[in-house]
Parts: sequence; structure tokens; C-alpha cells
Amino acid sequence: MAKKFTVTYERDEDGWWTASIDRAQGASCVTQGRSLFEARKRIREALALHLDVDEKAVAAMELVDDIKLSAPARTLVERALEARDRAKAAQEHAIGVATAAARRLTDAGLSTRDAAEVLGVSHQLIHNYVKRLPSENENAAPRAAAKRAAAPRSAKRPAKRPAKRA
Repeated sequence: MAKKFTVTYERDEDGWWTASIDRAQGASCVTQGRSLFEARKRIREALALHLDVDEKAVAAMELVDDIKLSAPARTLVERALEARDRAKAAQEHAIGVATAAARRLTDAGLSTRDAAEVLGVSHQLIHNYVKRLPSENENAAPRAAAKRAAAPRSAKRPAKRPAKRA
């Protein structure tokens, strides 16, 4: 099982991020970076040096972020993350409803272009909705696999015609 460390990130008065691990096998690791990205990279380097292991070993370790923010900033971040989750769920629901509507319209005899006009989307999107497998609202990988299985690339390529000689 991979080791797990909690890394505390705090901004100093100059705008640098200080990254620290309180207990890394009995001692502490501290570093800094101009950005969170840089501080994350440097704390892994510091941990590798402290534990006397290579960076690949540290990459396998789980580092949990504890980013210290002011109370108002933390509240806004939490609200933003919750709003993003609700928007994602709403988008997934909308795709499911649009897929059902597209199928119903095309099953009733409407062309993809007419169904697109009715739903206010492109005909390509209607085509994607109609061809989508029922389980694909969650993941696009099954659709790609189904397309590859149904029509191999070599079957779609036209045969080359020999060049005519004059």
C-alpha cells in the first residue's frame, strides 16, 4: 500500500506558496513555489530527498492537499465546486432527455435535420444522440468501441483505382 501524506499549502505575504509535510517519517519537509503547481512539484522533490528514494517512488505516494484559504474564500470555493457538480449533473440529465427526444422524433419518421430543427441543435448532434448506446450517457468509450467493432477502418476505405495511362 502506498504511503499517504497530507501537504499543507499556505500563501505568504509575498505571494509564494509554502508547502509542508508535518511528519515525513519523523521529520518535516518544507519548500515553496510561486504557484501551487510549482509548490506541489517541489514538495515531491523534497520528500524524495528526505526519504532517500527516487521521484518515481514519491510519485506512487498519495499526497493529500490541505490548502489554507481565508474563511470567505473557502466558502466561495466550496460553493463553486458544488455549483460545478450540479451543472454537470444537469448537463448529463439534459443529454439523456435530448437523446430520448431525438430517438422518439426519428422513430416517428422525422429526418435528423428536421429533428434538429425541432430541438434547436445541429443535425450532427441528433445523429450522435440517435446512434448513442443506452449506457453511454456516462462514458464515451463504449460508443467508440462499438463504432470500431461495427465498421473497421479498412472496410471504409475506397479501393484505389489504377492510374490511367495516356
